[in-house]
Amino acid sequence: MLDLIESAVLDRLQALKEIAPRIDIAGYAGELSDGDLLAKVAAAGMAVLVLVPSGKFTRRSNRRFSFDGVVRLVIFVRQARGQSETRMGTAGQLGSYALWDSCVRLLTDFHPSNEAAGLSADGLVPTTYNNLVNGKAERDYLSVLGQSFAIKADWTVPEDAGEPLLGIDLNYYLKPGDDLIDASDHVPLENT
Repeated sequence: MLDLIESAVLDRLQALKEIAPRIDIAGYAGELSDGDLLAKVAAAGMAVLVLVPSGKFTRRSNRRFSFDGVVRLVIFVRQARGQSETRMGTAGQLGSYALWDSCVRLLTDFHPSNEAAGLSADGLVPTTYNNLVNGKAERDYLSVLGQSFAIKADWTVPEDAGEPLLGIDLNYYLKPGDDLIDASDHVPLENT
């Protein structure tokens, strides 16, 4: 159920590529202090990360629950010119405020429902905004904003256990960003 919410939000945010084609839009389950995170964002120049949804389940009946949760975004913009330009933008690049505004417009009242999977959700409601970082990182300036959205959903736990994990597919890319799979492996998993 949580994967359905995260996937629906990520799919909705893909519309940002119309105004910022090089933006990196991804789910993120790690810590914000993760060193690899800053390197990834610095390479992209602009990113929106959707953190794993969190919240509380309350039983409504035998296999039916209500979910009061939070979906959080972390919005990154890197700019070489200065702190103000990083937030406000320039003629050639969106600033963090414009990117934040676009995210809020896309997600406010968005319903990440999936009736086939037993998920019925009300529209997302923006709640807490945070200015997480605003300063210089190495040679560039970085603006990092946080935005939370409240979500209320009803979820019926499916009767089946779901699809068994049969294996893991691995794709290898020799040139970063070319989207050409140079080699791949399949690792079958045995039931033990």
